[in-house]
Amino acid sequence: MIIDAHAHLGRGEPGSTDLLQSGITPEMIVEPAREAGIDKTVVFQVTLTDYRAGNREIAEAVQRYPDDLIGFVRLNPTTRGADDILREAADLGLVGLKLHHGCDGFSLDDPAVDRVVNLAGLLAMPVIFHSMNSVEPLERLARRCEGTNIIFGHFAGMWAWQEMLHCIEMAEELANVYLETAANLVGRMIREAATRMPDRVLFGSDAPAIHPGAELAKIRYLHLPPDIESEVLGGNIARLTGLS
Repeated sequence: MIIDAHAHLGRGEPGSTDLLQSGITPEMIVEPAREAGIDKTVVFQVTLTDYRAGNREIAEAVQRYPDDLIGFVRLNPTTRGADDILREAADLGLVGLKLHHGCDGFSLDDPAVDRVVNLAGLLAMPVIFHSMNSVEPLERLARRCEGTNIIFGHFAGMWAWQEMLHCIEMAEELANVYLETAANLVGRMIREAATRMPDRVLFGSDAPAIHPGAELAKIRYLHLPPDIESEVLGGNIARLTGLS
């Protein structure tokens, strides 16, 4: 089974014209994924002020496409009632958490972040973060919240090969760290991570900004051994989300 571990979905804020943060329908995720031969896609909200409503939108999308979509919660951990929002979303059937400190304007060293991340661990939810330009504060967080599985979305990102190498070494040390490949352009580092830690690398696309078929081809052309490729393309995220 091929599972894309990173995609965005949501209507966005009223009146928004940001193509990356608004107007993303379930079909804009499901149809390209099916075209690419991807079986399931993890989806979470675009940036919002009201994540309670946004999480309900994600749950409704999963209900419409239960064979295609896996829903993650999104919230701002520094807002009042963040713990309740997380528990409510878990009751809606969402199985992971997305936090974006850049878009939502919070510090990764804020104690409120630790509280929410630790609660996610208690709820058996993995937490995915945007890791570009944020590897060191995320490492501190992963060390503080060792009971929660933490996904480094983009795995340092784009061309930052030295930070990618640091991520690999960190993940070898810390059992709760996972590396996700969306918008990571250094195939040599992805291959290195997958070879050294085949159980800790996750395929992701950042759809709909990037077509999932393009990101899937990026992994295919690494020519990983079939057993490792299978884990990267789906086995690892399936275990993290309770699908296997």
